[in-house]
Amino acid sequence: MRENSNSSKSKKLLKFTSDKNKKRKIKRREKMEVLKRGGIISKIKGTGMFRFLSNEEFEGLDKFINILSFNEGEVIIKEGERAGGLFIILEGKVKVIKDNIELATLVKEEFFGEGDILMSSPASASAIAASSPTEIIYIIKGGIDILEKQNPKIAMLIYKYFAKTIFARLVAIDREYVRIYSEIQNKEIREKLESIREKVSRSRL
Repeated sequence: MRENSNSSKSKKLLKFTSDKNKKRKIKRREKMEVLKRGGIISKIKGTGMFRFLSNEEFEGLDKFINILSFNEGEVIIKEGERAGGLFIILEGKVKVIKDNIELATLVKEEFFGEGDILMSSPASASAIAASSPTEIIYIIKGGIDILEKQNPKIAMLIYKYFAKTIFARLVAIDREYVRIYSEIQNKEIREKLESIREKVSRSRL
């Protein structure tokens, strides 16, 4: 079935090519700009987990990557949407917002969208560019799936990067919980915090 002409004009499709030269398409915002692929290697080779890859290993990952550029205030991913891949901040800042509450501000080398990679779940919060420009390294999920079979070493590096960062975040949350709990004198509020903590600690897949 053909898409309505007005609908097709309002959407931008980013094209990615796999090693079998098959094109993959994902929906993105109208104002989003895909930077030229020629500059990808020079921009990201020394960033985050990529610094641990040899040139040959990086070439195996490169075809699954694009660099996306957003202006301040533009939505990168909306709560409830499928991310379709992993987002890593190359330059700029990204606000994480849920129910109009700002949960965090992510900076260079921090990532989001891992829920779709690890659990095939939609975004639990919205990610919005907090500076202009904000440049994002985007690795498509299908590319990571292919790497698991073709180059397990790179796939393992990605997952270890997830684990280390998520663990660091949990440790930081624990420290803040202890600090806040120790400062609260109200018994009722303390009990609510304890209940929330218990619920979080028992979370399962």
